[in-house]
Amino acid sequence: LKINICERSLSCHGHTLRLPPALFAVYAFFALQNAPCPDGATACPAECRSCAMAWADIEPRRNDILRLYQMVEIKALARGRRGILHLSADNFRSALAKIKKILAQTFGEITGARLSIVSIKKNNVAKYSLRLPRRQISVEPQRCDH
Repeated sequence: LKINICERSLSCHGHTLRLPPALFAVYAFFALQNAPCPDGATACPAECRSCAMAWADIEPRRNDILRLYQMVEIKALARGRRGILHLSADNFRSALAKIKKILAQTFGEITGARLSIVSIKKNNVAKYSLRLPRRQISVEPQRCDH
């Protein structure tokens, strides 16, 4: 998977998807947070979970997602009481569902599922992470000059 921050794009297997700014910011947040996977791991979080985060871990880092949004959205910031500026557990889960649907539509069901942000529930707490191991993801560039 190649992620281009300035273009808000995800490329895989010859297909490229340009996500809306808010959805891209959420996806890029996870791609940039992915921890190195153990040798031999082929699917996260099933095999390591080192990069999985609960909403309680994500909520205090909402500004990291907002900074990514500001990097890719050159227009005025979104207004309203919902959405990326007021990220809550509910609209976060809504963003994940939208991302999953768009990935499946663009890359097909199997590849889309492999590229998606998944949740694993343990002890009644959902933890979220990208399914792909970090070594299969490249992110470029790290900054955009608008």
